[in-house]
Amino acid sequence: MTKKIKLWMLSLLPMLAVFLLAFFYVTQKHVAGLSGVMPMLHLAPVFIWGVMHPRDISMLLLAATGIMVDVATALPLGFSALGFCLFFLLVRSQRKYIYREGFAAMWGYFALLLLIWQLSCWAAIVFFYADGAPVSTPLIQWLFTVLLYPLLHLIFYPLVERIGNARYHLLHA
Repeated sequence: MTKKIKLWMLSLLPMLAVFLLAFFYVTQKHVAGLSGVMPMLHLAPVFIWGVMHPRDISMLLLAATGIMVDVATALPLGFSALGFCLFFLLVRSQRKYIYREGFAAMWGYFALLLLIWQLSCWAAIVFFYADGAPVSTPLIQWLFTVLLYPLLHLIFYPLVERIGNARYHLLHA
């Protein structure tokens, strides 16, 4: 396998992780009421890669993943795509404060940025549908996502480091 193909495959892994977790987010669960508060697991790799190696996240593929979520969840087309891209840009803009922080600080930043994003989405949906949707549902969803972040951090943080090291060795070998 050539260097270019290996580098391309390494660059594809972050978006593959985001897409697979987003697909899991939208698939039908056979537990009553779970779909409304399903944790947004796909935002954890966006956050981690956005902090560590933002060049690995493709805005085009992130938008396409958002479109898939919109189609599956019956949200206005482009709503999640715009939300995912804005979340990624928000993470990238705060990267200099988050980068090289400890786990607890990264978890806190993730919780804060996700809360801002979640409340903004809730406000936009209330405005779009002109309906007084309860704020408890997005807050429960936020809580579940934040509580699952340590597990996702444990999985993805070493993967980010491993991909970065593999890329370095391929480029400098």
